[in-house]
Amino acid sequence: MRVLVPEHTVRFVDQLRATEGWHESLGLPTAVEASIGAITHRLTRGVEIEVRALGAELAEIRRLVPWLSTVPVVAFVLLTWWHRFRRSTTRVLPTPHLRWRGDEFLRNLDRLLAAYTRAQVLSAAIVGALCWVGFAALGLPYPGTLGLAAGLLEVVPLAGPIVAAVVATAAAPDRVLGVLLFLATLRVLQDYVIYPRLIKRTLHLHPLAVVLAIWAGATLGGIIGVCLAVPIVGLIKAAHRHWREYRDIETLVAEESARSAYSSRGVNGAGP
Repeated sequence: MRVLVPEHTVRFVDQLRATEGWHESLGLPTAVEASIGAITHRLTRGVEIEVRALGAELAEIRRLVPWLSTVPVVAFVLLTWWHRFRRSTTRVLPTPHLRWRGDEFLRNLDRLLAAYTRAQVLSAAIVGALCWVGFAALGLPYPGTLGLAAGLLEVVPLAGPIVAAVVATAAAPDRVLGVLLFLATLRVLQDYVIYPRLIKRTLHLHPLAVVLAIWAGATLGGIIGVCLAVPIVGLIKAAHRHWREYRDIETLVAEESARSAYSSRGVNGAGP
């Protein structure tokens, strides 16, 4: 990773800079051509900064390997011990109502994680299929393999799409502009239309909340923050809902107990 990522990053940046003069052959007026050139230069420099920052982060990804190796272990434990863990956890809670509420919360958490996983897999499948069609239309070599790679890399937000763009442009250095335009359009469609709607259907989160969560996760934690942003927001929403319902029921129970105690005192006082 330390050797290959910087090499591919430099190659991608060189190809990106080479596309800055795409408008020169259109025969546009000088003022229009200068404006388009300035906008293109700003866009390419912004992409270059992001790619270099991501390349530096990917080059140091070895520190994440121990954490990534725990994923199959945690998944196996959740699949085999989750129900026993839920029963043992709720059994230690003090009141029957709290035990019932805790069991419902853990059931909801299980469904939430399963729905998030399904949404991620479906999102990756959609991106892979669209990339396959797009790469085939652009005439890239091995479009099915590149589409499959793009779909698998979609599981890693932020970093995956950029790595897919680097691989696709490296496979077709003579079609860099078309590949970048296609991937940029797909990225906007995926990030602001497809993925938020999938999460809305599965986790019942508003698309705007999904976008803001991903932005916040990228700002606070980089790649890891993006991966954890949506599950954490879903967990917070579920926990808040269960806590609010628990407090409402506890308030009703307390009011009913107070009325019962008041009625009992009234009956006892009126008897003599």
